[in-house]
Amino acid sequence: MSLKNSLENAEDNWLISYADMMTLLLFLFIILYAMAVQKEGANQIPAASAAPAASASSQAADQSSTGETAAYYYIDKNSSAAGTASKSSSSSKSAAAKTAAGKSTASKSSGTKKVSTAAKSSTGKSSNGKKPTYNEVESFVESNSLKGTVSVQQVETGIVFDIQAEVLFDEGSSQLRPESYTVLDKIGKYIGSLSNDIIIAGHTDNQPVDTGNYQSNWELSCDRATKVLRYFTDTEKLAPQRFQAVGYGGYRPIADNGTAGGRQQNRRVEVIVVEVP
Repeated sequence: MSLKNSLENAEDNWLISYADMMTLLLFLFIILYAMAVQKEGANQIPAASAAPAASASSQAADQSSTGETAAYYYIDKNSSAAGTASKSSSSSKSAAAKTAAGKSTASKSSGTKKVSTAAKSSTGKSSNGKKPTYNEVESFVESNSLKGTVSVQQVETGIVFDIQAEVLFDEGSSQLRPESYTVLDKIGKYIGSLSNDIIIAGHTDNQPVDTGNYQSNWELSCDRATKVLRYFTDTEKLAPQRFQAVGYGGYRPIADNGTAGGRQQNRRVEVIVVEVP
């Protein structure tokens, strides 16, 4: 009888091991669930903190779309602190007031005048009825003592003012030099007399950027093109809808990067007057 009971108990021993295993699995799933919940909560924190930044970016974009001048890029050439970006709120308010006044004046224009302006824009002609030509631009450069600093090219896109980067910027920098204002003023007045679209293209040589301010020449060329664009739109008060900026880095050279002279030619900013067929 004792032997029979012992055999029956031995047959039921597997239940004890099975119950232990199920208990351990239960604890394992509870731990995994807790870890998943904790990870999900951690992912929600950066998303919540990014919301204010996204809101600020949206507000900045809305401000740009309304045509208000960004105070950071505005350069007051008459200020004693020329060469630095104006950050005062008064300059921003003044620029906004001028923009509002310009909109008010434009809204009072007659329908005939608006049609005339649109027609000139569609034909790519200047405000005085002349379509810009290579000879005209070349003559402008020579008569304004820009020869040697600015060269002129005729390309498929249009007519190009080719400005040496050393005239506009210090090495590895995208901040406009005060000496560049005279050159940009003259070019700005000329393209201001036109209705063509304008492309600002930044180029560099193939040497890596080592200033620590830019990850590569891509960023440097884009920032330089944007600074020139903003000078025309914010300081010269040219219509921003006419402009676009692009950066090519060192991937569109016009000379041999193997020589110092070639690299100097490749470091440039192009102001392209787009020709409308």
